[in-house]
Amino acid sequence: MRASGKCPKCRGSEVFHSPCVMDRGEGNVGMCLAILRSDPIEARDLGQFEVYVCRRCGFSELYVRDFMHLPEVAPDHDDFGGR
Repeated sequence: MRASGKCPKCRGSEVFHSPCVMDRGEGNVGMCLAILRSDPIEARDLGQFEVYVCRRCGFSELYVRDFMHLPEVAPDHDDFGGR
């Protein structure tokens, strides 16, 4: 949908785009959904998601906006079970 402007499921041409997929952070603060944050002090999101949604059938596609800035290897996240 991002390139064609058409839904691959129903061929609808009305596509909603949001550069930020909303999430809730600590203290229920609204923030953009991302793969990781750079560090607690700088708190810069890396791998922020954007979404395209077909207004006809609801099919959606998620893309990572800044994928070229992601590290080669994902850091361990003990707060997420170390996965």
